[in-house]
Amino acid sequence: MKILKEKKSRRIGIRAKWFKAVLDNDKLHSVLLAVNFRCARPEFQIDNILLTFYFFIFTDIIKWKKYGVTMAENIDRIKKRGKLLIGVAGDVPGKSYWDPKTNRVEGFEADLGRLVAKELLGSEDRAEYVKVLGNDRVNSLKERRVDLVISLFTITKERAAQVDFSDPYFIDKESLLVLKDGPIKQLSDLNGKKVAVVEKSATLLSLQEDFPEGEIVEVKSKTDGIKAINEHQVEALANTTVNLSLMWQSLPDKDRYTLIGTGDRFPPKEYAVGVKKNCPDLLEFVNKALSKFKNQGILNELQKKHGWIQSQRLKKSA
Repeated sequence: MKILKEKKSRRIGIRAKWFKAVLDNDKLHSVLLAVNFRCARPEFQIDNILLTFYFFIFTDIIKWKKYGVTMAENIDRIKKRGKLLIGVAGDVPGKSYWDPKTNRVEGFEADLGRLVAKELLGSEDRAEYVKVLGNDRVNSLKERRVDLVISLFTITKERAAQVDFSDPYFIDKESLLVLKDGPIKQLSDLNGKKVAVVEKSATLLSLQEDFPEGEIVEVKSKTDGIKAINEHQVEALANTTVNLSLMWQSLPDKDRYTLIGTGDRFPPKEYAVGVKKNCPDLLEFVNKALSKFKNQGILNELQKKHGWIQSQRLKKSA
C-alpha cells in the first residue's frame, strides 16, 4: 500500500507541475483538453477522473482571474501582437480579394476591416487578413485563428449559439442566378425544379423552411452551383443578392446569366461581424466602431464603392 501511495504521490506531483505550466500557456491548455487522463491501473481510475475534473475547474478559475472572462485582456493581447486578424472570403471582387495592382486585399470586407483596425490599433496597416471558407467561419473564431470574421456572415440562431455577432451592418435578401435565355423568369417557375444552394449557408436554411415547392441540390460552393447550371443539373443557383451579384459581375461570360429577385418570400438576411463567444469588450468595441461608421455615412459609401446592390439602408443609431 505504501508503494502505491508513493506512486500516486509522484503522479500527482508531476501533474502539479503541469498545472503550473498550463496557467501560463494557453496552447498547452488547449492541447490538454484533448488528453485522456485515465490511469492504466484500475484502482486509480476514479481518482484520476476526479483529479482531471478538479484540474479543469482549477485552471479555468485561475485563468479567468489571470486573463479575465471579459475581452479587456484579449484586446490588450491584440494590441501587444500589433495586428488585428480578420477572417475574410478572399475570393470575389467587391467582397475581398487579392488585387495585384494594389498588392493588397481589396473589397468591402477588406475596407471595413481596415477601418476597425485603425480604430483599435491606430493604423489601417494593422489589419491582417486570413482566408476562411464559408463553412469554416465559426470554427476559425472558436479556435482563435482570427479575431473577427467579416465575410458576409449572416446572423442565424444556429451560428449565434456558437459565436457572437455585432450589430448588423447590411440587410440583404435572397436572389436567383439563372441563364438569361433559360425557362426561369420568376421564383414560381422553380416549382418542381432543381435549385442549387451552397451547403451550410443561411440561404439553405431559408429554402428548406420556406420553399417546399423546389428540389434543393446542395453544392460546396457558388462556383459549383454555376457549373451545375451550365451542365443542366439545376435550373438556378440561390444565394443572397450581394453574394450572387458580386460573383456575377466577376464572371467572364456574365452576359449569359441574369439575377431574379425573390421579393419578400424569405426572411431578410442580416450581415454582421463575427466575434468569439464570451468576448463582450471586443464585441462592444466593434459595435461602437460600426455605429460611428454608420452615422458618418462611411458604410453606405463603401457599399456603393464596391457595387453592393439592394442595400436596405440602416437607420442611424442614437
